[in-house]
Amino acid sequence: MSSLAKVYLVLLSAAWIVPAWWLGGSTVSGQWILLVLAGAALAAAVWRRAVSPHDGFLRSPPDGAEDEAGASAPVPGGGIKAAAWCYGAAGLFLFYLLVQALNPAFRFSAGHPVGTLREIGHVPWLPSGIIAPFAAGWEGSPPFENPWRYLLVFGGAVALVCATTLGLNRVTLVRRWLEVMLAHAAMFSAVSLAHNLSGSRLTYWFLYDAANRLGGPVFPNGNQQGAYQLLLLAVALAALFVRSGARPFPSLPHRGVWLGAAVTLVWLGVMSGRHRAGMVLGAMLAVAAVFLAWRRAANPAVKRRVVVAAAAGVAVMLAGILTVPAWRETAARFGEVAGPRELVRGGSFRPLLHETAWLMSKDERLFGWGGGAYLYLFNEYSASVPDLAAAFERQGLHRVVFAHADSDWLEFLVEYGILGLAFLATPLVCWLGWLARRARRLPAATWMLTAGALAVFAQATLDPVFRNPVTLAALVIVFWTGVRLHQIRRAGMLAGKPGDGAHRRRAGHPRRARVSA
Repeated sequence: MSSLAKVYLVLLSAAWIVPAWWLGGSTVSGQWILLVLAGAALAAAVWRRAVSPHDGFLRSPPDGAEDEAGASAPVPGGGIKAAAWCYGAAGLFLFYLLVQALNPAFRFSAGHPVGTLREIGHVPWLPSGIIAPFAAGWEGSPPFENPWRYLLVFGGAVALVCATTLGLNRVTLVRRWLEVMLAHAAMFSAVSLAHNLSGSRLTYWFLYDAANRLGGPVFPNGNQQGAYQLLLLAVALAALFVRSGARPFPSLPHRGVWLGAAVTLVWLGVMSGRHRAGMVLGAMLAVAAVFLAWRRAANPAVKRRVVVAAAAGVAVMLAGILTVPAWRETAARFGEVAGPRELVRGGSFRPLLHETAWLMSKDERLFGWGGGAYLYLFNEYSASVPDLAAAFERQGLHRVVFAHADSDWLEFLVEYGILGLAFLATPLVCWLGWLARRARRLPAATWMLTAGALAVFAQATLDPVFRNPVTLAALVIVFWTGVRLHQIRRAGMLAGKPGDGAHRRRAGHPRRARVSA
């Protein structure tokens, strides 16, 4: 690996790890750190492509040869053109936020508890936003925000995604990045598990954020940390199934034992959190992994080990619910849900918040109200939802602080309108289109990453998880990694490399080996 590739990998690793530990990139300082580190990694990725003009071509060098970038085979389909729609949509969305920031339609006036918005002159046929505090409250965290703040949030996430997708264009680099993320996931989960077992409700044992009733061990918003840990769990589980040149730690003695221990640690970090979505979705990911492992195991002894591991996981979960206070409290909160329908809707209160958000979106369908506007609009619209207004009156409340709609998709519709939401949804549509065309031949590692991404997409219908740039970037990279692992494996099958599907051609399946990536 060349010196430039090593510098890039160090910068990229720092961009992924440092903001995650810096209160999950939830504060202004953490978001600036993310933007600077991701920008440096992106610059290194672009520089690598500039000095190595053939980097990213489909055709691989001969076996054992090294290209000018110092890493072996290029990732097939890893060129810029393949992701042009996604890059373009991301750039347009950032420009959209800039227009909202430069064309404010409302000015914030201070008051109790959240103030009011006063209409001012603006260009009506352009997206508009609000003039409000960039950062107020604890350490610059929500609830007070404006379009400039969300330009920072989404800008950092986009920079990190671009740095990762443009720079990891060699199989060796993909493998190294997976190794870094596995080590990070294990350490992050160890701290989270220790925190959860201690029974502390404070972030890092001593920080409290009044804007979040149940914070996380590292992230002030526990729902956002839960989503991030679900994505880490998907990466850890996928590492068990990789059967290509991107397989992490290929020469590690007792590799399976170490990876199994890391996966167990990450899973326990997810399951011991104080959030119901994390517990349900973490259990579902574990079940999916067990099913894939059992189905793809050819040796009966391996199948038996999978069954034993599954039984041990169930036993640990039951023991945790019975003995660990945090785990038991989270399980007890499922009693608030009357049935399956209420579980899907997120209880009885969230649907009222969602109804309020729908009312907001109807008045600004195309362009939305502007980044951060939901908080300031809530009291004006919640009065039009009788059940919600009655619930507040019973508690003697008239003006209430609700920073988020408890649904990212609805809140994005409120603040960015149909046009802004279309830009945000473009990568999702491209990914689903890619997935649909190849569903029958995807490797198990890609399916695990897909399951993790879909789990967090589902959580976003009930929690504000994508407001966090670290979680948002991790989501995009999880499904991008699934695409890359599929392409790397298909290239190995075509080349006839052992372990990458060459046995199928020797066994008389040439047609499957010729399927393109």
